Amino acid sequence: MRKLYLHIGHGKTGSSYIQSSLAGSITAIEQTGISYPVQDHMLAAKEGRVSSGNGVLFLDSLNNGAKLDCRQPSVLYSAERLFQEFTKPDIQEKFRAFLQRGEFDCAEVLLFVRDPVSNACSSYQQWVKRGGYTADIVRGLRSFNRPQQVNEVLDFFETVPEVSVTVKNYSACAGNLLQVVEHWLDLTPGVLATPPIKNVNRPLSIGEAELQRHLNRHFRGPGYLLAEQFALRLPEIDAEQIRPSLKVQHSLWERLSPEIERVNARIPASARYDRERDIRDGSAKINGPYTFTAAHLSIVAESIAQEARRGDRLQSRLDEVLPLLESARSEAALLREANEANERPRWFNPIRRLLGFTLL
Repeated sequence: MRKLYLHIGHGKTGSSYIQSSLAGSITAIEQTGISYPVQDHMLAAKEGRVSSGNGVLFLDSLNNGAKLDCRQPSVLYSAERLFQEFTKPDIQEKFRAFLQRGEFDCAEVLLFVRDPVSNACSSYQQWVKRGGYTADIVRGLRSFNRPQQVNEVLDFFETVPEVSVTVKNYSACAGNLLQVVEHWLDLTPGVLATPPIKNVNRPLSIGEAELQRHLNRHFRGPGYLLAEQFALRLPEIDAEQIRPSLKVQHSLWERLSPEIERVNARIPASARYDRERDIRDGSAKINGPYTFTAAHLSIVAESIAQEARRGDRLQSRLDEVLPLLESARSEAALLREANEANERPRWFNPIRRLLGFTLL
């Protein structure tokens, strides 16, 4: 049977770890009759590098109508982005049309959810790490609505009879993600390689996140200056989750409870959101003290020095360009004066603009 396998996340449910394993297991997976198409740059994931998976290749096929690159009877795509894409009406319609082309007999979707407070807090740290976020966590959680998006995605797939959806809760199975994926793909246990790094795309420690958040106020944009270096070069640092007060956590559950109850009513008991498991105090750590190692300090010093050198190079280039700009401005002024002083036919300038070059 020809199957289309889609692992769609969602965010902060171990996707980078899974994709690191998949990138390192391509040959073993293909021997079971499942392709995992990749481009060259995607293979860095097998070294434990942060990955967005290969889902963009599937989206490209949806958008341009091309056939999938499938060397085996079945094919697998993995990307958190797919979760968000399947909330969009245009992608939903393109997916229906794709299935009607008959390239595959059916589609299997693997969706990982995560208890909402844990998911919101982890997402907040990612916003600080990669999104340049500067607000505190209480403000950051106000717009969180992941259970609603889960319902939207499940609503859609329920209207597509060719699709079977498997839902697992990352909060309950974080320690055996590869076994979950192997079972979903009907693989022999052990086929998927263990990534070389235990914490692929690890969350920042509380101290790292707070340092990056304050730095974001002065360097707008992604946290390339420190956060990415911390995660890449210090993968062994234990992950910590920034959490607001218990009151704020309970308030988040209450706000999301209608959507939470709707999700829980439609998924297996083992995958349901669990309030008792989800809410725990951690707010005392937010205000420190924070722990930094000698390796942290080395990365901070290197990163700041690198940014300073980058600033010096930009200043040097600016110093070279400014005199040229001043010279060009002076020459332009002289040309304007010459043109004003020189009587020409009224048709001269329109013709010059039309031809696109200067007439002598």
